[in-house]
Amino acid sequence: MNPEMPHISWHEAPPPPGMPVTQVYTWALDPDDGRVLIQDRGVDLEPGRRRYNLPGGRPEPEDDGDPLKTAAREALEESQIHLDTTRALYLGYQEITEDPHRPGPYAQLRYAAPIIGYDPIGPDPDTADGRVNRRYLVSLERAPELLGWGEHGVAQAEAAFRAGQELGFPVESPAPDGYRDA
Repeated sequence: MNPEMPHISWHEAPPPPGMPVTQVYTWALDPDDGRVLIQDRGVDLEPGRRRYNLPGGRPEPEDDGDPLKTAAREALEESQIHLDTTRALYLGYQEITEDPHRPGPYAQLRYAAPIIGYDPIGPDPDTADGRVNRRYLVSLERAPELLGWGEHGVAQAEAAFRAGQELGFPVESPAPDGYRDA
């Protein structure tokens, strides 16, 4: 194991009481075509940043401790999409330990939620450079490859696939991969 890299483990359960939550990310599913939204942040990123990611981020005070408020806010800020948080399904959390930059352990929550609206794409207000994230809609089968999260990314995608089935979305036969920037 690389001593500079934290250890990440996936759990399909709630985090233990008292474990800090530092992130909430969403597997945002299009109910009409069964694809998941992956942010394409472009190729001109600073070192160590990945091109593809899910919408998500840190809980903020205005979220009132509600992870679904964090999920909805971040999805709108980063990808200009609206989520149906009343139908969101909790998938699990990543437990981060051995992080040389932050004492741990801490949790990063994951949800699956239906996309109920697309606004025109625009700049992410949390970035200094006004970066615009393109919306790349892909199958849940392909998503882990793009995200590059290894085995825990595959496990999350499998959990999102089951959630999509439970929600009645066509995740078994999604539309072809493609961008939806309008």
